[in-house]
Amino acid sequence: MRYWHRLESAKHNPSTVICGGMFGLLIALTLNVAEHGHWESPVYPSTGIYLTVTLLGFLIGSVIVLFLVPGPSDSRFWPRGPLSWILRGLLFGLGFPFLYGGTLPLVSWFTAVRVSVFSVEEIINIGFNSLFQIPGSMIVNLFLGVPTALLSIPVFAILGWAMDRVNSSTNMRLVWVSNVSVVVIFALTIAAVLTTVEAEKLATFGWN
Repeated sequence: MRYWHRLESAKHNPSTVICGGMFGLLIALTLNVAEHGHWESPVYPSTGIYLTVTLLGFLIGSVIVLFLVPGPSDSRFWPRGPLSWILRGLLFGLGFPFLYGGTLPLVSWFTAVRVSVFSVEEIINIGFNSLFQIPGSMIVNLFLGVPTALLSIPVFAILGWAMDRVNSSTNMRLVWVSNVSVVVIFALTIAAVLTTVEAEKLATFGWN
């Protein structure tokens, strides 16, 4: 019940939460391609890994944004207006790759369990090793996520502030049309990026 007001706030700002998940989806895929490209030629992941990476990115992005959406008690801790959204964008842009990186060793462990080619003792050892790999994975992905963070911070801040203003309107038709339009445009943009941008360019995004 402690965080119930977050769900209540999300009801009034659903587009921001969904777009945060889409941001997470795209950043997660970029990080996956970039990290793979450090060791081999950059390629988009296979279908199974692609679905895992994008779903994980969407869920983590949505959860982070769920806690960043303005709530009734935020007035005591957050400044009001655009500055508030700049801080929220900063937390999302840098926080996502950091938290996402921490989940990757655990995902690898679950994958090893699912494959079922290891003994119980080997699975336990891989699980312990995964725990020790979490800090390093978080730092590596935070570094790899700097270019996407620099892009997502202003976009997230501007979009979040604008949608927060729109969703405060009493014109429900405007609210509904705005929410749907933002989500559709965001989805089409991501689809265009993933179908037109080569893996090599995605892996070196922001570094060249």
